[in-house]
Amino acid sequence: MNNVSEHIVTLPYCKLHYIRMGQGPPLVILPATYSKLDNWLGLAQFMAQKFTIYFFELPGHGQSVLLAKNYSSQLIARSVDHFLDSQGIAKSNLMGFSFGGVLAVRVLEHLPQRIDKVILVSPLFDSRALKNPWVKQVITKCLVRLGQHAPMQNVLHRAFLSEYSRKLVLRALKGMVRVENADLLEEEVSRIPSHTLKVLLEQADDIFHTFPLEILPKLPHRCYFAMSVNDPLIDYQLTVARVREIFSSVYVKEFDFPYHQPRESLSLKYLNQHYRDLLDVITEG
Repeated sequence: MNNVSEHIVTLPYCKLHYIRMGQGPPLVILPATYSKLDNWLGLAQFMAQKFTIYFFELPGHGQSVLLAKNYSSQLIARSVDHFLDSQGIAKSNLMGFSFGGVLAVRVLEHLPQRIDKVILVSPLFDSRALKNPWVKQVITKCLVRLGQHAPMQNVLHRAFLSEYSRKLVLRALKGMVRVENADLLEEEVSRIPSHTLKVLLEQADDIFHTFPLEILPKLPHRCYFAMSVNDPLIDYQLTVARVREIFSSVYVKEFDFPYHQPRESLSLKYLNQHYRDLLDVITEG
């Protein structure tokens, strides 16, 4: 698409690197845990067929900078408020994929009056939905909390720089949590900046120690929910039940994919092949 523009905007808590693309009603896309723009351009192009999309790298990822001391999903919610102000947008649609589900619900808690439709794709906003034995989850929570300390972050970052120690750390990680596309994960962590590692650990801590979410009263927003019933990372039944608890109006689209996120790139061609009917429902609803 030839109408994409790339920008950096300075907000009170962070400096965001974002793109604007498409025509139509505004849509803010909240990315998954790792949010480098290059990895999500296909999704932005797909949604830009019907919306004017705004996609930003999370603070601490890519060219976005965290100006506050520590990351939190509440900080992201406040920053979305500031971002809409900076763009002169009174009300926007909102989309969250995977970990972006956490952020989407935080935004709805903070500024429900500024959000119209909500689109959730394979969202995580309840740690109970993670498909891990509870013992491993407890251990993982403790390790993530330990990783909040700078000396441990430095040790972990140095380990990622060495091929041998990196493989050992990732092997241990795969023993604790379910991991998709392990070779791609290894490639990413081999060049991860120390400040991004810090934010990733804070994001994980946010998930494990802040959730499950309790939102009352039930949100009136129309929610479009899409997820595979065979998702290997997040429990489908628990997630769809939580979505129905949170939103008063829900459209559900089930898939039977054997993955959380496809191994192949989220290209415009791939997304049109598998999700075009959902996009049509969203824009017509």
